[in-house]
This record gives sequence, structure tokens and C-alpha cells, in this order.
Amino acid sequence: MPRELGGRLPEKAPCRHLSGAAVTDVNAALNRILPSLPSDLLPPGIYRVSDATAPVQTLAVSPVPGSLMTLSKVRQICDNEIQEALLRVPGIADVEVFGGYLPEIRLIVSRDRLAQYGLSADQVARVIYARNRNIPSGMLLSRSEEQVITIRGERSLHNDLADIVLARDGRDGAVYLRDVADIVTTTQERRSFFRGNSRPSIGLNILRGEGASVTGTLSALEKALPGIRAMFPDLVVEVADTQGEIIDTSVSNLIGALRDSVLLTVMVIFLILARIRTTLLAAVSIPFTFFMTFAGMKLIGYELNIVTMTAIILAVGLLVDDAIVVIENIDRHAAPGNKSLFQASVDGTQEIFLADFAGTATTLAVLVPIIFVGGYSQKILRPLSVVWILSKRPGLKAYRFKTPSSRPFFAEPDPF
Repeated sequence: MPRELGGRLPEKAPCRHLSGAAVTDVNAALNRILPSLPSDLLPPGIYRVSDATAPVQTLAVSPVPGSLMTLSKVRQICDNEIQEALLRVPGIADVEVFGGYLPEIRLIVSRDRLAQYGLSADQVARVIYARNRNIPSGMLLSRSEEQVITIRGERSLHNDLADIVLARDGRDGAVYLRDVADIVTTTQERRSFFRGNSRPSIGLNILRGEGASVTGTLSALEKALPGIRAMFPDLVVEVADTQGEIIDTSVSNLIGALRDSVLLTVMVIFLILARIRTTLLAAVSIPFTFFMTFAGMKLIGYELNIVTMTAIILAVGLLVDDAIVVIENIDRHAAPGNKSLFQASVDGTQEIFLADFAGTATTLAVLVPIIFVGGYSQKILRPLSVVWILSKRPGLKAYRFKTPSSRPFFAEPDPF
């Protein structure tokens, strides 16, 4: 019956550190249970799950058709050279390699050779672990004439293991591991597999940093992939899955919705006012506000995504509503004919400015607390509220200055 070699140790992985009160609570909880854990375990790692946890792209790496290269060799290249090359790409924080074919070293320990030196398999296992505690534990399997110790590791570990001194013999000197065991490099029993584009492959999950954008990371990766393919001409590196297509589709749909909302708004204004020039004047505030909003988003580092585009679409109706109120009040002042169009624009705008400003301030007062709602909701609602506020500020300038100053140029009688 197989038995564990001293306890199975988790492979130590890089930790994504938490911040604030969360890391204090987690560390406190771990410290409370540490005394009850086996003393030979590696220190626990703390991992943060965020919106950057999901891979932005999955690559499939396989040998070129007709190549004699095995998938175990492909796995070794992915674990080393390709992973290092990808981690140098801006925006990429981590690369997960999966798909089986993990390298493994088997120590086939002969009972007769152990007895010759007065050693046991347990002694061999303890010496190996004591020599290098970073070596992941394996299994000790009993057979008729031999015992097998398996260790997760690559071929480079082969020579290091062979030179481990098991004991000191007064007559013949040191007893090395190679004296009592045959060291064989192989692969672990497969517990997972991956097929990329209908071929057995090794998978690479590309994870972005928490401060990096998905589109920026994908753009940098797209530029780096030709160089990586040139470095390994015997490998086929293909894109098996990507968030880019979903993002492009979503942004395209939102741009279409934004276009339709602007067109429908202009049509409704025309149907109600029944004047082409006045409709055009109200429509002038829309592109002006959009350009100012995009400039503000650029300054504060916001990207154009589903949430921010939704905020802009929602703001369209409110922006045009203010412009229509200003235009109608200007027309009311100009109708008696005792004022110039310029004076009517000034008086009409000043008359309703306080009321319109109060309405805008009320909207902002409602949005500001949402920015600090906290938790996961804040990650969604904060960009929505901030962009909405950004769109209201240029909207206020548009109907306060742009619309009144443009009104005299649209004062000719309409043909309708």
C-alpha cells in the first residue's frame, strides 16, 4: 500500500498581497490555527480574488505538425522560457501554465543496495527533504525488490539529487543517493488535459495586473506574440480564448446604442419643436458634451467600457433637456421684438440659470454618495457616477455659454 512521504506539501506560489483591514483579519485567522498545523508545511499564502483574476486570454502551445517534440518538452518550455517572456510584457502580472505533463523525477531505490549500506527508504526520504525543504513531497511506493520515490521537478534537479549525501561510511567515504537509487526523469500521472483548437496542447492563462486595463494588456500581448513565435519556430502558439472579442462586441453594441439614442433624441426634439434650426441648436450641445467628457475621462485615467458608456448614454437626455429650456426662454424674451437676439440670449439664460443650476446640483448631490458606497458595488457604481458627473459639468457649460452664444446664428425664419 502506498503511503505519504512525510505529508504532501503545497507548491509555493507568488502571493498577491491584500491591503487594508482584510489582510489583518486573514493573517489573524491564520495565526490562530498555525499551531495546529504540521510543522513541516510551507507558510500559507494569501490570494486576492478580484476582477483581474479571470484570464484576459488563453494561449494554446503545441508542437508543429510532424515535429518529434513531445508535450512534456513543450510543458518544460512553457514553464520557463515562454512564461518568462510573457511576464516581461507590460500589463501582464502572472501566467498560469496548465494541461498536464508536469515533470517528475523518480528515485528507484533498490532494497539490496540499501541493505548493503545499512540504510532504509525512510532514511533516504528524510535526508532528501532535510537537504532541500523546497522540494515538493512525493510518494513512497513499495514493490518486491525496490521502492520508488517520486518528486515533482525538472531535469535540472536530476544532478542535484544524485549528489545528495545519505551517510558517511568510514571505510568507503560518503554514500550518495546515486549509489542506492536510479534517478529517472519522467512526467507525472496526468490529472488534467487541454485541447486548444482541436489539438492536444499546453495551456497558458494570461492574467493582467489589477491596475492594468484589459484592452491595453491584450494590445501589448498582440505585439509581443510574433516575437515569441519567432523564438520558438518548432511550436505553434495560438489564441484559444480571449476577452477581446467580448469587449469589442460589447463596445460596438454600446456605440450603436449611443448613436441611436442621439438620433432618437434629435428626432423627438424636432417633432415637439417643429423647427429645424432650433433642433440643430439643441443638438450642438451633445457632441460638445461628449468631447469634454472623454477629455475628463482621459485625465483621470478612466477607460471607455460598458459602465462608462452606459453613464454617457443615460446623460444624453438630461443634457438636451437643459439646452431646450434655455432655447425656449431665449425665444420668449426675443418674441416681443424689443430686444436684440444677443440681449435676449443673455437675459433668457440668466433668468433660468439659477433654477437649472439647482437641478444640476441636486443630481450631483445624489450621485456623490454613490461614489463611496463601498464594497464590490463601488467598483461598478463609482465609474458610473463619476462619468455621469463629468458629463453634467460640460453640459452645464454648453447650455450656459455655447447655446446662448449660438442662438443668434439660428435666428432666421424656418421654412416650416
